[in-house]
Amino acid sequence: MMFDCGRKSEYMGGQRENFLRLEALDSTLSSSSDAGVIKSGFSIDKLGHGGHGSSTTSRSFKRDRKLATIVTTLRTVIDAFYLMHMALQFRTAYIAPSSRVFGRGELVIDSAQIAKRYLQRYFIIDFLSVLPIPQYVPRFLRMVPLTSELKRTAGVFAETAWAGAACYLLLYMLASHTYLQSLTIRLEEMRVKRRDSEQWMHHRLLPQELRERVRRYDQYKWLATRGVDEENLVQSLPKDLRRDIKRHLCLALVRRVPLFESMDERLLDAICERLKPCLFTEHTYIVREGDPVDEMLFIIRGRLESVTTDGGRSGFFNRSFLKEADFCGEELLTWALDPKSGSNLPSSTRTVKALMEVEAFALTADELKFVASQFRRLHSRQVQHTFRFYSQQWRTWAACFIQAAWRRYSKKKLMKLRQKEEDADESEGSHETGGGNSYSFGAALLASKFAAHTLRGVHRNRLAKTARELVKLQKPPEPDFSADDAD
Repeated sequence: MMFDCGRKSEYMGGQRENFLRLEALDSTLSSSSDAGVIKSGFSIDKLGHGGHGSSTTSRSFKRDRKLATIVTTLRTVIDAFYLMHMALQFRTAYIAPSSRVFGRGELVIDSAQIAKRYLQRYFIIDFLSVLPIPQYVPRFLRMVPLTSELKRTAGVFAETAWAGAACYLLLYMLASHTYLQSLTIRLEEMRVKRRDSEQWMHHRLLPQELRERVRRYDQYKWLATRGVDEENLVQSLPKDLRRDIKRHLCLALVRRVPLFESMDERLLDAICERLKPCLFTEHTYIVREGDPVDEMLFIIRGRLESVTTDGGRSGFFNRSFLKEADFCGEELLTWALDPKSGSNLPSSTRTVKALMEVEAFALTADELKFVASQFRRLHSRQVQHTFRFYSQQWRTWAACFIQAAWRRYSKKKLMKLRQKEEDADESEGSHETGGGNSYSFGAALLASKFAAHTLRGVHRNRLAKTARELVKLQKPPEPDFSADDAD
């Protein structure tokens, strides 16, 4: 049996066969894509044997309403879920790519920024995908970048549809297997490291508290780096490429630190090249008061507590908090700026503790010595003022100095007020007694004056003692910028 778009007849073996016209069938089938599934059937009987006999031609088309209802309902439910997905995209936070230098990055929770990002990237494609139209347009839009990338890398693409389909299938299979294998390898490496760590802690009989801290650090480091040794990976690259990568990753973060924002590009490149990322878990002591300072930390993300007791002096306690763009370990900068400093590292004047997960950049003592030598030749006075303003040690000393001055002023003001009250009382007593005072009253007056002078002396001694205690906090040593003035 044979079909054609027209109606014709020809003699084949003495018989004439009719060929059915199928325009109606084609139009009916093409219009059924949006209305549901149509069940159709047709039959053609022969016209008889050897003549113009009667023919029985029947065509029947029947709409399967039950199947159409099921398909339409299913499509409506899927579209409803997709609309919910689109609505959630306007409320789904994302990590800013510019902040993801290492670790988890900064989470953007601003609704306006989230909506702007979604509208600029995927909203149009998602909107076209949910419309009740053939889904070839959004699929084509998603396939165009892959095709262009394939042409750019390979230089050739399949000429036929079957070859293209096979190519896409092969790429999908290879990408899926590669991705799953990479995940499995990383997870297996993590399991091996964790098992080794557990065996070592069990062998050394570490207490449960220390074991929990080790596990927490391993987990945080895995979440931040996914098992990739970033430092060794970057160090294996050429120097020029390594400098460009460090500049791309760290320059924007380094400029947040007020101590570095006024430096030129050459010094910033030198700083970025020497910075090393550091991770600290919650309740970790970064440095303790009295311990030698071997690195200077620049906070990128997190919150820390800085406490000092001025060398354990009783009655003195100062507490402050460090946040993003702050730094600690400024004693090392003073040591590095001193050209006469020896190999002995300075002692920390504060105890710094992480209140949450902290990500920071560290400059070791040797690296900071090199960078500090460049500081003294560029913007020295500006760096000096910036260092004083943002240094926790200088802030503590300034606060204590202002507090001592205010207390001295308050004490002097109180003493003057008491002196005026005593003088007023004496003058009132002399006016009341007049010139005929008795001997006993004169003795009482002298006794009251003696007591007043004695109390005044006691108050002076207390004031001097308080002033000595407040000034006991030594002024921090200043960075040596004399080389700049000499030049």
